[in-house]
Amino acid sequence: MRETTGHSGRVAKKVQAFLLAVAAVFAFTAVSATSANAAQNLKLTFDDSWIKVDSLESLGSGTFHAIDPEDENAITMVLNGALDGDGSFVAKKEDFNFPTQSIDTGVVGVIALEIDAVSDISGTYNRDTGAFSAELPLRLFVNAGDLGVQCEISPLNIPVSTSGTKDFGTAEDPNKLSGAPYVNGKGSLLGSWTGVGLDDVKDVGDTPPGTCAGIIGLLIGEEGSSFDGSIWLGGTSEVTGTPDCPAGQVGTPPNCVDPSCPAGQVGTPPNCEKPLAPGKVGSVTITKKVVVKKGKKAKVKITVKNVGGKVLSGKIKLKSSNKQVKVPKSVAVKIQPGKKVTKTVVVKTTRKAKGKAKITASIGGKKAVAKVTVKKK
Repeated sequence: MRETTGHSGRVAKKVQAFLLAVAAVFAFTAVSATSANAAQNLKLTFDDSWIKVDSLESLGSGTFHAIDPEDENAITMVLNGALDGDGSFVAKKEDFNFPTQSIDTGVVGVIALEIDAVSDISGTYNRDTGAFSAELPLRLFVNAGDLGVQCEISPLNIPVSTSGTKDFGTAEDPNKLSGAPYVNGKGSLLGSWTGVGLDDVKDVGDTPPGTCAGIIGLLIGEEGSSFDGSIWLGGTSEVTGTPDCPAGQVGTPPNCVDPSCPAGQVGTPPNCEKPLAPGKVGSVTITKKVVVKKGKKAKVKITVKNVGGKVLSGKIKLKSSNKQVKVPKSVAVKIQPGKKVTKTVVVKTTRKAKGKAKITASIGGKKAVAKVTVKKK
């Protein structure tokens, strides 16, 4: 494959034929891939394509009609993928089916092109506007059997979208093409690849080291240059299947709603639960009998139980039936669900106190009564 400088014409022809074949694979990047199981499937069919490889312009072959709908052997390309409710598009890596392309260069024999995806092809599609974008992560194998050369070019990360404009013509004969959203099922994609240099070219099999990089290097020139280019793909779109609601919603479009918990439960699905009952007094007990001398003090204990599902905060109201036997007007309590709290209350008697008194403690509709007996001495 190595040529001397004395055969520059032969080198140019071989390089041109070889690299035109390499460039042609970019017209097939939107490949056929079966869809994963999803509510909807997006199918893009391309029947027209132009490619421009900047480095090939020096050979007079920088732009070519990769897919010509007027060609008697016209071909089409298909990109199938699963379409989720939020517009996410995925064509699985393992479903990638790209047939081997054989190109008869007429100069250096037949060159076989093989391409596969190094990861899932992902993108987005807007059902309302028809806008589409995707990242095509590819790897290209070139087998020039008659030359004894096998090469791999990777990675080839090619972003495409339904926007932008590129001139695929010349200054004398412009050919401006734009990416266009799929309105009424028709649209086009525009993409480009950059930074594909000698470091991305690898020798495969028995190919002598440096051969593939040498061939590419003859074309792109000085070290650090790139085999940059652009691609335009025109065609149609088709969405099939039943759409999903956007992530976080349920129902069937356009009747999508936020999920709600079943009647009688609270929270946000799937974290639904029965609502907790408010704090509730289950019982109130108090020291039943107290004996105290007049002018002295005594203590009674009041216990309140919370049988509700939440914290119970409130006040125990206290009342004495004898004005000479005094108690606080209330005592504050804070009780955790299912727990009890006991409060100690001081009963005071005056020097004039005599007889008996009833101390009533009440809270939450429950009450308890303590009987106080006042002794003279």
